[in-house]
Amino acid sequence: MIVEHFISLAIQMPSRFDSPQGDYLVEIKDQFQLFGTIQRITQNLDLIESASSNYLDQYKDIAFLWEKDLETSFQDFLN
Repeated sequence: MIVEHFISLAIQMPSRFDSPQGDYLVEIKDQFQLFGTIQRITQNLDLIESASSNYLDQYKDIAFLWEKDLETSFQDFLN
């Protein structure tokens, strides 16, 4: 996703500095390493997201501690 933003920036540049016409997309597409890097970054981000989700799932049973307002919960308890 981050690398894809670089690609979108290469497309959005109005013109090249070395040539009055065209954009940088040709150079970006010619770099096959870039696509491998995109794939690795995407896989790493997916792993991080999955690990984070698993970590947070461990604490679902006490999620009320940060999801609910303390004063409201205490008032409910008193009632």
